[in-house]
Amino acid sequence: MIAQLACTACHKIGAQAGGPIGPDLSRIGATRDSVYLRRAILDPNADVAKGFQPGLMPPNYGEQLYARELEMLVGYLAALK
Repeated sequence: MIAQLACTACHKIGAQAGGPIGPDLSRIGATRDSVYLRRAILDPNADVAKGFQPGLMPPNYGEQLYARELEMLVGYLAALK
């Protein structure tokens, strides 16, 4: 199964026009480490960013991603500085 994630539907990332539903991820790697980012993907309600509602991010991304895909996504986000 190949995961089809549309992060920019809810999150702004850099110059990409993203949605305002989730936090801006443009510089997330400057403030969050890979452990935090991995947990935020696998258990999105564990720590909800201030000003955002819990329960909006689907809790099943871990089921949609191969382990390699998850690590690639975490690496990408961690590099956003």
